[in-house]
Amino acid sequence: MNQVIIVYASDYGNTKSMAESIEHGANSVPSTHAIVKQAEEVTTDDLLASDAIVIGSPVHMGTLDWRVKKFIDHVCSNFGSKML
Repeated sequence: MNQVIIVYASDYGNTKSMAESIEHGANSVPSTHAIVKQAEEVTTDDLLASDAIVIGSPVHMGTLDWRVKKFIDHVCSNFGSKML
């Protein structure tokens, strides 16, 4: 079974709604299981258990939300070291 993790941050619920729509679509594919998690809740183990990652973020002054940046800096950087 393919595992998809959908990581997001949302201010007003719009990005959350899109993440849930992606989850619904991914779960309609046979042999695929998708889960949605807020960026603050994702662990390195979540990434290791996943075959695909989808990241959603609102844009603030032309850049990613700080929670998504923190996820990339802290969780994703640890991901590479656990793969070795």
